[in-house]
Amino acid sequence: MKNTSIALAVLLILIVGFISITSAAIVFPKYVVKRPNNVKLYDEKEFEVSLKLLLIYNGTQRAPVGVLIPLFVNNFWSTAEIESVKPVMGSLTFTGVTYYDFNIYLPASRSYAEVPSSMRDTYGFSHHALALGLGSQAPREETIIIVKMRISAYRVDGSSLILSPGGTIREAREELGEDYVIYTRPTYYWDYNTTIVQRVLEEIKQGLISRYGKPLDSLRVYDVVRELLNWLSYNTYYMDRFDYPYSRLKASQILNTTIEIEGKKKYYGVCRHMVDLFVTLARGLGIPANRYEGMIFGYSGDKLILLGFHAWAEIYLPRIGWVPVEATITSPYERDIIDIGDLEVVYYVPYSHEYNAYKPPEIPSVLISVLAANVTLIGRGVGVSEIIPSVVYVPGIGRLPIKDFIIITVVLLLIADNIYIHRKLMRYRKLEEE
Repeated sequence: MKNTSIALAVLLILIVGFISITSAAIVFPKYVVKRPNNVKLYDEKEFEVSLKLLLIYNGTQRAPVGVLIPLFVNNFWSTAEIESVKPVMGSLTFTGVTYYDFNIYLPASRSYAEVPSSMRDTYGFSHHALALGLGSQAPREETIIIVKMRISAYRVDGSSLILSPGGTIREAREELGEDYVIYTRPTYYWDYNTTIVQRVLEEIKQGLISRYGKPLDSLRVYDVVRELLNWLSYNTYYMDRFDYPYSRLKASQILNTTIEIEGKKKYYGVCRHMVDLFVTLARGLGIPANRYEGMIFGYSGDKLILLGFHAWAEIYLPRIGWVPVEATITSPYERDIIDIGDLEVVYYVPYSHEYNAYKPPEIPSVLISVLAANVTLIGRGVGVSEIIPSVVYVPGIGRLPIKDFIIITVVLLLIADNIYIHRKLMRYRKLEEE
């Protein structure tokens, strides 16, 4: 695969100060990171990453600005340590690495739930975030920082799951107990309670019942997910049109937008749209499902580089555990190549893990772009990713009036204009055509 220029923009809401909340009063989901059964890890790589980040204050008047930047979230196939943060331009106070579950918002304190120290290394939604003070910022003021991280990551092979795929949807509900509702309920973006999503769900359900001759609840989660990926492979198309919204879309909005490909109408978008659609449909079928965002690393020649930014999903398989799913499967060829549980083509390093896709607060923001990324493979050479400097302005954010105080909160918005899997597997499609 060619090393293409890739841009990332993350929308982070401003913070002025931190209001402490007693974590003992917060109920966290019972999600402990562990490798699922029948899933293999192999080909470990250890490398250092240096990210040059541009931060731009998007408010309308001068204000003291702080920001939380999630750089890693716990998972079973990779680890990360934030080694240093250094300003290149502008003032900066680095107060340290903090740990938050950004899925739990606390309205009373205008904050998110801080993860207790006893859970920081094992909790699946413990986000490792930089707490930065940028000082008093004028509108459009810029700060440039360099963040260095040390990462260890494995490739993930889920091919053995086809021989031992786990249990049924009913068993998933029984094993997860009261947390089952957390991972299957509709949310702002995963709105399967809307008419248009229900229509698609009914189509998929009837296909499953016709094929297996059983009630949905009695079907294995693995089989239902395979059918869902099959539906996506025939009904979606990977394409980022110039007029397509950069902002995140609800599943119902994605299903309201089609393009005609070879005489067939298909729903289209990039990874963020495919994953939100997958999670929505999976949850609507009773399957526990969540969403990841992160960096992906791969080889350009003999050098490991940052290829870009990506979104993928995860599902819960009874008797197996939580397994990743590459949901950007927009052709039957891709569906046949990638197994449930696979993260094999490149190295996935997540910085966001989402189970509660709520509507983002409408307040002023700090916009972040990656200017450059250097990757040093421990014991080998250096790879350099050329990143296009880019800031994406979300409609409406810049026009919002700033208040006397700025709420402490964080919202992540993935902007990924390129995805490795589409280009990688286009080769297989060309071979088939020949």
